[in-house]
Amino acid sequence: MPQLFKFLLVNAILGIFMSWLLLAGMIYADVWGLGSLITRSADGMLAVGMLAAGFAITFGGAAVATATLLMRYEDPDDLDGDRTTKTYCFRRYSSARDGEPTAIKVRKR
Repeated sequence: MPQLFKFLLVNAILGIFMSWLLLAGMIYADVWGLGSLITRSADGMLAVGMLAAGFAITFGGAAVATATLLMRYEDPDDLDGDRTTKTYCFRRYSSARDGEPTAIKVRKR
């Protein structure tokens, strides 16, 4: 299995698992009467299944997106040239170096 696919799969599974834990906690704690609505309904398991699918898609995708954005890479602008410095992906597009202020252009109205 390719390393990137395994990385995405592991993070998706972790996100789905955490979402189902959150859903179980919400049902158990009866947040906004959710637990009582599900237990009193004739189609309670259908509601749980639909909620679990929605939570899995939302939080699984959020976990994959977060993990992807926080992946490390080798910095091409490494100052000392040894190529051992690792930075995060979202820093690649930042024009500011560590601790330097960034000028922001503001137009007058």
